[in-house]
Parts: sequence; structure tokens; C-alpha cells
Amino acid sequence: MEILRNKNLATRFQILVEIARSGPNIQQRDIANRVGVSPQAVSDHVRQLVREGLLFSDGRSRYRVTSEGTNWIIKVLRELRDYNGFIEKA
Repeated sequence: MEILRNKNLATRFQILVEIARSGPNIQQRDIANRVGVSPQAVSDHVRQLVREGLLFSDGRSRYRVTSEGTNWIIKVLRELRDYNGFIEKA
């Protein structure tokens, strides 16, 4: 499961979840505090997520997770749930 081996992916996942949870007006500073990274790191990730079509930005501090982003979040959550089930059976 790549999300657990790749800090970059884990951070991107957390950023998308925070935006989905908090709504479109969340500020990058608040995301950074919740995720535990710098505001500059959030800015870099947001720029990349927008470029990849997982996040939409319609201006400063207004973000929306796209349907592709939502699908990716769900995919990762399923992988984590399956992994959790595997661990519990061990």
C-alpha cells in the first residue's frame, strides 16, 4: 500500500480530506496546522493537486475537491480499510 510508504502521498491525502471536511474557505495556514506541515508545503501540494485535477481552486483560499479527488480519497480509504482487516486477522 503506497500511501503508507510515501509521505508525499500521505500528506496529499490529508490535505484533500481537510478541504473536503472543512469546506471551500479553509485557509492554507489552517490546513498546515491540522496536517503538521508548513504553509509553503500546503501551497506546493495544492498547486500540484489542482494541476492533476484532484482539487479545484476558484480564487485565493477557495478550494473544492473534484469528483476525481473524491474518488481517490475513497480508493485510499478502501485500501486502508482492507489493510486494517488484514492486520486484524494476523
